[in-house]
Amino acid sequence: TISWGVRSVLGLSDTAIKTAGGKGIRVAVLDTGIDREHPDLTSRVTVCRDYADPIKSVNDDSCVDQNGHGTHIAGVIAADGGASGEGMWGIAPEAELLVYRVCGKSGICLADDIAAALVRAVDDGAQIALLGMGSESSSSLVSDAIAYAVKRDVMVIAPAGNSGPDNELLDWPASDARVVSVGAVSQEGEVAEFSSRGVNAKTKSYLANDGDLTLVAPGANIESTFRDQGYAILSGTSMAAPHVAGVAALVWQSHVKNPLQATMT
Repeated sequence: TISWGVRSVLGLSDTAIKTAGGKGIRVAVLDTGIDREHPDLTSRVTVCRDYADPIKSVNDDSCVDQNGHGTHIAGVIAADGGASGEGMWGIAPEAELLVYRVCGKSGICLADDIAAALVRAVDDGAQIALLGMGSESSSSLVSDAIAYAVKRDVMVIAPAGNSGPDNELLDWPASDARVVSVGAVSQEGEVAEFSSRGVNAKTKSYLANDGDLTLVAPGANIESTFRDQGYAILSGTSMAAPHVAGVAALVWQSHVKNPLQATMT
């Protein structure tokens, strides 16, 4: 019920992991949506909006996941074991999930949807925003939305990409210096073969530079929640990034007594 990734990142007993916290912290997940009926997630979702509908610009209180990717990364962050406690457990099982469906069934995401959803996430009170996608090219719309988020002290996190060792370049927006970019490691603690590496060796140390890899986290063979109230084992930097988002929620909670008030001020 607890993946090796969650155990590895937290280094706690199973009992401690199940009460690890994140209470009062709002984590926005911009991806393919979520299975809101999944027993391990249903109590965690406080905002649910669909920006990927081809007919309507935004559907409030709708974020059905027809792909499974979004449900998987949401579980890594905040799955709470369900009413029985026998389901999957994420890193911050008391955190609130603000879910924005910006990618369709095939996983394709449009820049205008991502940008609009990120701005809305900030306005909805998110302290952490996980963008579960990556692209070979940047978008001015999304860049402006990232600026809006960062200016309001929202941490923006994105997966580095799965280009492997032969390509130093990270996916965008992970390659943006304002974004916390996350690569993947295996259960053996080695850099996953598929993970993008970044250009850190060529840039100035101790500074955030475009193209740098910020952190690595478990991303190979990660078990988590999935669509249709199921579970799945997936690999990718998209699986690594939510580990960082979950830990960020725990750290944020431990340093801010009233995080929502702190965000508004």
